[in-house]
Amino acid sequence: MDTSRNAEKGIDPNALGRGLEQFYYFDKEITISQALVFLFMARRNVCTQKDIQKVFEMTGATSSRIVNIWSNKGIKKGSTHVPGYNFFDEYEDVHDRRYKILKLNRKGELFYRYVLTLSKSWEEEETTNAYPTAYK
Repeated sequence: MDTSRNAEKGIDPNALGRGLEQFYYFDKEITISQALVFLFMARRNVCTQKDIQKVFEMTGATSSRIVNIWSNKGIKKGSTHVPGYNFFDEYEDVHDRRYKILKLNRKGELFYRYVLTLSKSWEEEETTNAYPTAYK
């Protein structure tokens, strides 16, 4: 893999891998799409579901399900309700109530910072497999 282009942009492939790996430690069922949507929402701090649909070229149903996972609504798996992670708060758009504005809350901000500021080496993470349970 050519990492020279990534290095020019300030992207450390190892840090990126470690960051994405944290989603797996957090919940083994999180998909790459769900992790990328979280990172997009967290980086922007405030966005709408329409923003997510445009950027990731996904349907309203798919973006809604992902948003529900990261907010407090949760999703239904079979006959079971799985609670959301409560990392984002939803607000109605004052100009159009059909649209929801998503804003990173304190819990989401802490998780986002954790993912971005990994200080452990790759080996330490693999041996300890430690994940702060404060975010769950």
